[in-house]
Amino acid sequence: MNPTSVKAERGWSWIVAGWHLFRQAPLPWVLMMAVYGLISIVLSGIPLLGPLAYALIVPALTGGMIFAAKVLEEGGTLEVVHLFQAFRQQERTVPMLALGGLLLGGTLLIALVLGVLFMGGLAMTMGGGMGPGYGPMGPDYQAGMEAAGWGLLGFLVSLALMLGLLMAVFYAVPLVMLDGHPPWPAVQASLGACLKNLLALLVFGVIVTLLSLVAAIPLGLGYLILGPVTFAAVYVSYREIFPQPEQKPGVDLTKG
Repeated sequence: MNPTSVKAERGWSWIVAGWHLFRQAPLPWVLMMAVYGLISIVLSGIPLLGPLAYALIVPALTGGMIFAAKVLEEGGTLEVVHLFQAFRQQERTVPMLALGGLLLGGTLLIALVLGVLFMGGLAMTMGGGMGPGYGPMGPDYQAGMEAAGWGLLGFLVSLALMLGLLMAVFYAVPLVMLDGHPPWPAVQASLGACLKNLLALLVFGVIVTLLSLVAAIPLGLGYLILGPVTFAAVYVSYREIFPQPEQKPGVDLTKG
């Protein structure tokens, strides 16, 4: 698991390659994404336990989408059931759920950190009160500014932790799902690969974000296309950053 470093413009090339893979089997891709979205909506609608369950299984579902891209790239036939490939392969189920547990635990930890910082700022504001000292230079004004500072700090810390968590699982999913690596070494390798390719991933992220705005216009139906293209692009980026022994680094998977 020695990740390579690629140029920033590869972020766009991954999107193009993802589109090529989508065009090979558009209907199965759309159906897979529809099922993926339906699962997300149903679980999100269940109070408390639903979102927790979704966080636990989302790496497995994501792994299924990435596995589907691998099937197509190797000349196979895409099937909707590939979405659940992590549960169909017993040796993959527990490791993928372990990644889900990491994602769930990390998210809860970030929420706890944000809550502690928010409560700290709120306590300072309540302690300052709203007495006669309220004014541009009064103690109440200073307490309010300190509370705002705590809020900003909480946001920045939470953002940094969330980005770190996302980088930790970004390539850990295909490392475990496709190549059978243990979860923890995969997480470490994923974090290192993302840090090594920050510019390319930044380009990739910006493009996906802009495309998301367009996909949302027709009642969100564009996500049925953008979702599969993005997952396929992640697969392409993974194979480029973690090349196989018989594969040359930087291979263009849009060809062939």
